Amino acid sequence: MQPLVSTSAAAAAIPSPPPPALTLPPPRRRIPPPLTAGALLCNRTGSGHASPRGRRPLPPPAMSHPLSSEPHALEQRAVVVTNKHGEKLVGVLHHTGSSKIVVLCHGFISTKNDSLILDLMAALTKKGISVFRFDFSGNGESEGEFEYGNYRKEADDLHSVVSYLCKEKYDVTAIVGHSKGGDVVTLYASIYDDVRLVINVSGRFDLEKGIEERIGEGSIDRINKEGYLDVKDKSGNVQYRVTKESLMERLNTDIRAVSMSITKECRFFTVHGSADETIPVEDAYEFAKHIPNHKLQVIEGANHNYTAHREELADAVIRRSLFPPLFAAAPPGILRSNPEHATAAAAAIRQPWRSRSPPLPRVHRFPEERVVVTNKHGEKLVGLLQHMGSNKIVVICHGFTASKNDSIIVDLANALTKKGVGIFRFDFSGNGESEGEFQYGNYRKEADDLHSVISHLNQEKYDVKAIVGHSKGGDVVVLYASIYDDVRTVVNLSGRFHLEKGIEERLGKEFMNIIDKEGYIDVKTNSVHGSADEIIPVEDAYEFAKHIPNHKLHVIEGANHCYTAHRKELSDAVVDFITSSELTLQSHNRS
Repeated sequence: MQPLVSTSAAAAAIPSPPPPALTLPPPRRRIPPPLTAGALLCNRTGSGHASPRGRRPLPPPAMSHPLSSEPHALEQRAVVVTNKHGEKLVGVLHHTGSSKIVVLCHGFISTKNDSLILDLMAALTKKGISVFRFDFSGNGESEGEFEYGNYRKEADDLHSVVSYLCKEKYDVTAIVGHSKGGDVVTLYASIYDDVRLVINVSGRFDLEKGIEERIGEGSIDRINKEGYLDVKDKSGNVQYRVTKESLMERLNTDIRAVSMSITKECRFFTVHGSADETIPVEDAYEFAKHIPNHKLQVIEGANHNYTAHREELADAVIRRSLFPPLFAAAPPGILRSNPEHATAAAAAIRQPWRSRSPPLPRVHRFPEERVVVTNKHGEKLVGLLQHMGSNKIVVICHGFTASKNDSIIVDLANALTKKGVGIFRFDFSGNGESEGEFQYGNYRKEADDLHSVISHLNQEKYDVKAIVGHSKGGDVVVLYASIYDDVRTVVNLSGRFHLEKGIEERLGKEFMNIIDKEGYIDVKTNSVHGSADEIIPVEDAYEFAKHIPNHKLHVIEGANHCYTAHRKELSDAVVDFITSSELTLQSHNRS
């Protein structure tokens, strides 16, 4: 079993042997109890979202209800929404008579009945805003298995809830998440584009940190050795199990890349306590640096649960939920409950090495067409096509838990279209807007998704000059080159080469069979890697160079995994690779 590199490097894990069965005393009910009269019962529809059935009619929401501080009559009902996996999510709807509604998301091993969630609900409803709070799958009363990590699935749970509320004619004014819930709403904003205000309360920016503090010193080594770890309370009772796969899902969730892919049209507000003992306030400043349309409020003296500062927290959330237009009126910045810290905080963000990333570039200069391609499994893959009046086109592939709207993908699209090269960027099945179940691994299926895309483009008379993939997408395009023979240039950006298990297990027998038989892959293969990549070490790039004879490697000094401060160098390298691809393979080898 490959060792997990550390909490500072998210490695691609090889599945461990199944751990022994674990019998846990149920900490909470997984199956919701029978609903009382007047509850809402929602069944799964063909679209995968919930729909009402057999419920007492809800009074029509008031579409223009004036918001005030006067008490509002509350109608409180249990609601069950079915997620995309067929699991029932149990929530509580607090209807004030207004169509404006805020969805509240709880944190790690918490529930919709957490006191912080209840206090926020009370404050919002008092101002006339309807509220929906619910348990993520595997938590509280909701169905499903509890899993450590699980960020993407919880974002999808939230999407099922938001879709249900929209069908019920509610205007989802904001989504609010505390702690892990803050990361979930951040991830949601990067994948979906249906909520204009996101409020992150004490979310963690660096998910590689805080692991052993929660599950125990030396836990990484034990999980690496045995494939799982049972986390126990002070009495020795097992609370939950952390598997190697679920740990890797957390380590591979890159909140920096997620934050940078959030559009500037999304208003994003972070609240954090200066005395947070669980997630340091420095994480809040990282969100502020990387999200374009962002405001930060630091509440002086507040801990992670705002135990003595609930009123200040509620005030901050209500101001954003009640008066969202004010958000766009002021420039992004920092608010602090203690003004004497504002100057120092702003100066820290202005430091060159900590400077905020520019707003996510939106590719609107050239014609853009939404395209849906059906893969071999009948799932619809959603992509964006930008043609430049030429039939030459480059296909760009995203990485793990990312999407076609990841900032690095959009930056590359801008650079190529400026050079007159058309591009197609799309979501792999189970990612972004595309249909299908998200799966860890899934390299071969994603290569087949890419083949479906290329076949569609060929049918539309496009000449696919190159395929470009970042991170996991880099592995997918190399795997594609070993299976299919219809693209002459492959560009691998920071892909992983599995040193211990070898390239055959990582990229398939086809890859090594072709190398053994032919001595090379008959495509022009190029790799770009950052020398300071903290996720996949630059040594992996040299391994690709060793095993692929028809290969060119470009190392960008000082660049991290997402090329945060080196986007221009990355774009220049990719454009150079692709625009020079008209050269013959012989001239490439001579160079």
